[in-house]
Amino acid sequence: MDSFYAEDGRADLGFAVINDPHPYQWLTIEEAFMYSSNIVMAKASGRLQSGDLYGYAKLFGFGARTGVGLPGESAGLVPPIEHWSARTRATMAFGQEIAVTPLQLLNAYASIANDGVMMMPRLVKAVADPRTGDVAESEPVVVRRVVSSETARTLREFCLQVVENGTGKAASVEFMQVAGKTGTAQKAGRRGYIANKYVSSFVGFAPYENPRIACLVMIDEPRWSNRFGGDSAAPVFARICESLASSTPIFDGLLSVQTVHAGDTGGRHTTAPNFLRMDRAAAMEVARRTDTNVVCEGDAGRVVAQVPAPGATMDRNAVIRLVVAGQSADRRRIPADVQWNRRLREAYRDALPSRESDSPDHAGDQPTDLGAQSPRAAQEFDGWIASGHLSIPV
Repeated sequence: MDSFYAEDGRADLGFAVINDPHPYQWLTIEEAFMYSSNIVMAKASGRLQSGDLYGYAKLFGFGARTGVGLPGESAGLVPPIEHWSARTRATMAFGQEIAVTPLQLLNAYASIANDGVMMMPRLVKAVADPRTGDVAESEPVVVRRVVSSETARTLREFCLQVVENGTGKAASVEFMQVAGKTGTAQKAGRRGYIANKYVSSFVGFAPYENPRIACLVMIDEPRWSNRFGGDSAAPVFARICESLASSTPIFDGLLSVQTVHAGDTGGRHTTAPNFLRMDRAAAMEVARRTDTNVVCEGDAGRVVAQVPAPGATMDRNAVIRLVVAGQSADRRRIPADVQWNRRLREAYRDALPSRESDSPDHAGDQPTDLGAQSPRAAQEFDGWIASGHLSIPV
């Protein structure tokens, strides 16, 4: 693979002076993508015809509405070739002189995750009648093939390397490989780019091998010390993946084969392992293998809540209470969200220990219903949900 000289972070190309956030020397295209080298991308663009760069920008959906149907949707801006300046091709190669909407950017990366095929984004996947349970689904619409399957596979590998070895390491999660790209964009004003004003971003998909989600995180004007997308937006992407894994079935197939370890904080204390979204049998097997005391509320399904929460400090010999609930595979029989959430909250409260049962005088008592017996603990439970410390499917 050809290499390009990155000129230690500052290059005078005649028509423009281009800078990199970090100094590099010789980089391949994959390494330039991995380390976000503006200089190498600008130099590599010299091997393209202007029509090629413009054509692929349009193929990926930039400069056109996505078809999502939102009123006031912007088409963004891809300047026609006849309006290009001497520097346009080089600077467009790393994201300047072009304006895109967040949805356009996300849909472009979703196309890469989808083996090179672009889909029309949908706001509503299905509409359920609460009285009959009938579900009317919105059918997927294929827009076009953007790149070949082989090219899409190469781009996905580039995105994986960004997370594994490049600027997006903070986007990684323990239980699966994820892929994506960091972004650090200068904010534009009426007279050019605004000094020290940035939008940081991370756009990615997960899991890498068989993508189920695509996600864009954008942070407007982050602190100067965190202006790079890898520092501010990438960690948010990781937290979103972890929250989805804990509160939805999207990544269930991956979580069911993960080994759960309890962290050691020294002495008689440890940290609670994460059982969320594991099926009941797998949770019981992990508990046996890790010598963890657990009590399950529910006979079948997956773990939808646990006390103490994953990562919380707990006594080494304490009992972790798990709430297990199932959900019908027949979508027409799935209860309304409000009813489903209410049942989970009731089961969770039943599984919580009361204040009285935690005292030495009541060490042998059974857990009581906190919704009726301990209003204070029930209020704390509601607070945990509101603050994001607990994830309950809704």
